Amino acid sequence: MSDHYFLAFPVPDEIRDCLKTQSDRLRMHCTYRYWTDPRDLHVTFFFFGRLEPEQVRVIDHIMKSLAGETRPFSVSLSKIDGFGDQKHPRVVYAGFSDTGTLPALWQKAGDALTEHGFSIEKRPYRPHVTLAKKWSSGDPLSCRVSGVHELNLTWVVNQVVLYRVEPQSVPRYQPVKIFTFQS
Repeated sequence: MSDHYFLAFPVPDEIRDCLKTQSDRLRMHCTYRYWTDPRDLHVTFFFFGRLEPEQVRVIDHIMKSLAGETRPFSVSLSKIDGFGDQKHPRVVYAGFSDTGTLPALWQKAGDALTEHGFSIEKRPYRPHVTLAKKWSSGDPLSCRVSGVHELNLTWVVNQVVLYRVEPQSVPRYQPVKIFTFQS
């Protein structure tokens, strides 16, 4: 049996709390079919889909090596925005003003994963924290003028996590392996 997996940077509790508050405010303006449970908030690094146990072992090896070479770094969320039609974005997310060394780390990890036979997304990497998906009604970005969409949330990224997707569980994303960066 194979499962769906992805690598991601967890969002610290204090940042999660702030994003939950923002999501609650957004819910007053719009309806989405899926709102991310605060415990599932993360910054996706790589999505793999189905993996066999041997592939999980290879990812473990690659990420242990990469984590051993990576120092913690700061990132800053600055806005709430959307992917797609700005009146009815298919995804509402918290976006970054500063991604630190994240793009360079994504490139390095992507190269290592590709060398080991993994297919990596070809689109440019756009790190974000998904708050809601699958628009139903309302205008989530209409309240920009009230300051709801402005953020100033900074934290230090010191690990990347391999998660397994369990769609029937809450939270849906279960940590399988944690790769802590060198200090």
